[in-house]
Formats: sequence, C-alpha cells, structure tokens
Amino acid sequence: MGWRRWTLVLSGSILLTLLLGGLVFAAKAPPQLTAAIGAVGAAKAVVPLMLTGAFFIMANAMLHLNPERTKVSVASVGTVGIVAGLIFLANLFVMMLTNFTGVASPSNLGPLTNFVGGLATMYGFFFLVVGLNQLLGLKHNVLGPIAILIAFLTLGYAWMFFAAGWYYHMTIALVWFVAMLFAGLFQVGKLSEKTLGYWLLFTAVWTFAIPGFIWASSMPGAF
Repeated sequence: MGWRRWTLVLSGSILLTLLLGGLVFAAKAPPQLTAAIGAVGAAKAVVPLMLTGAFFIMANAMLHLNPERTKVSVASVGTVGIVAGLIFLANLFVMMLTNFTGVASPSNLGPLTNFVGGLATMYGFFFLVVGLNQLLGLKHNVLGPIAILIAFLTLGYAWMFFAAGWYYHMTIALVWFVAMLFAGLFQVGKLSEKTLGYWLLFTAVWTFAIPGFIWASSMPGAF
C-alpha cells in the first residue's frame, strides 16, 4: 500500500473518531443499565472486549488492505486473533458466572449480560478460529457460511437493541451485520479483499475503539 493510501486510511480513521465520537459522547447510557450496575461495573466488564476487538479487527483490516502480504504478517494477525478470541471467551465466562452462582459481581452487565453473552460467544469463537486458521495457514472457505449465519443473527440483535431503545448498540450490530456478511462473501470468493479491508477499518473504529474509549472514560476520576 502506497504512502498516499496509508495517509488516507489513517487520516480517515482520525476524522471518523473525532466527528462520530462527538455524537456518541452526546448519547446517554441506557437508564436500565445505569440503574442496574453503574458505570464502573460496566466499564470493568466491557472495556477488555472492546479494546481487544479493536486490536484484532484493525490488524485484519491492515492485512486485507495489503493483499500482496508484503507489509503485514498473516501469522502475526493470527496470533492477535487467538489472543482476542481467548480474552472474549474468558471475559464472557466471568460475566456469566454471576448468573450461574447468583453472587453479585461488578463484572456483570445486569440487563445487558444476556445480550453481550450471546454476541461474545459467537464472535469469541469466530475470532479464535480465524486466528488459528491464519496462524496455521489453512483455507478460510469453510468459515464463509458461518460468518454469514453470524451476520444474520447479529441483525436480530440489532432489532432487539432498537426495541430496547439502545440506539448506538443498534448501529454497532448493523455495522457488524455488514462486516460478517462481507467476511463470508470474501471467504467464498464473492467480494474483493480491499472492500472487506476498508469496511473492517470502519468497523474497528465505530464498533470497538469508540465505545471502548467511552466505557473506559466513564470510570470515576479516582480510578
């Protein structure tokens, strides 16, 4: 990728973060979530998922924006994917453990736990398998139909978030619907690699980096 394209990608990410991030900061957290757990508990539970996802999706965006594989190592991206998948699943276990034991925990998301639990299960396993395939140099075509299935399940989540009045969460689900649809189409040879790369770049910023920063910054000053 030439320096001009890199400049475009980086400057676009910065502008997207500044412009759209301002809109997100203007939004308020769902009152049900705030009343149930408060900002501190939510940040403890969500921030690891958000920032880990941002690293993995950004790494894959850079990989697909360099189809020649001259500047990005597939094995390195695969390693990030394995770590991301394990963190997703470990964090999911901690969140859901409260539901199983009935013991209160700051890592439980209250009314959002089941929503996030379902999504984290699907995406945690998917990231893990993608990472293993990349590290081992295996073909991804078997993952295409799985990615498309996850895309439509995520679309169902978008409707549930909309019905609950969680509109920013809805946009995250919609962006991921397109991302997984694109991933599935690419893995079966029906979409150009750079198209997937650019969309993943947007996905990393809008659905992981911005909300992760918001949740982290919601911690009280003493923390």
